[in-house]
Amino acid sequence: GDFEGDPGQVNMGAGTVLPDNTYDDNPSGVYYFHIRARNTNLVWGDPARFKVRVDRDPPTDPFNLKTTSHPQAIGQYDCDQSPNNVVDVSWNILPGGSYRASTDGHSGLLGYSFVWDHSPGTIPDATIEAGYSVFYTQSAALANDTTWYFHVRAVDRAADTPNASGAVHIGPFYIDVPPPDMPAGF
Repeated sequence: GDFEGDPGQVNMGAGTVLPDNTYDDNPSGVYYFHIRARNTNLVWGDPARFKVRVDRDPPTDPFNLKTTSHPQAIGQYDCDQSPNNVVDVSWNILPGGSYRASTDGHSGLLGYSFVWDHSPGTIPDATIEAGYSVFYTQSAALANDTTWYFHVRAVDRAADTPNASGAVHIGPFYIDVPPPDMPAGF
């Protein structure tokens, strides 16, 4: 076959110079290409065979995103959790407490990209912040605000942005840390 399926042969003819070519339309899968050279005495060399794995499919989305520290502070100030400015979040936790990583059927899962910010729909980049077996993170100390959101997505080993999953989001977290007490004597 011509770049598809099992290894095979394509006779391009004597002295053929192949044009630069890309195979951007090939779906995910395993492909082979073979190269043979022929010298000026018309003697063919042994073929060089190359196996290429193409991964165009994203991993599965993270699921069951929740906060373990601030469930009451989502969307409201008036709770005991808002004065705590460090937020714990987890994802991919199954009922019963076990963890199941996002999956990728071709290159495998590399890890998760996540970000804290003030927008409800941010899509994290494909930079890995946590490995594939991580299902929990804790924010840095967040400033007082009513619009803190957490966003996470899975990234496969192909590590190209089109191969990151969809993002999942949680928030807004309301953070309201009271100012410190005035020292005595002032």
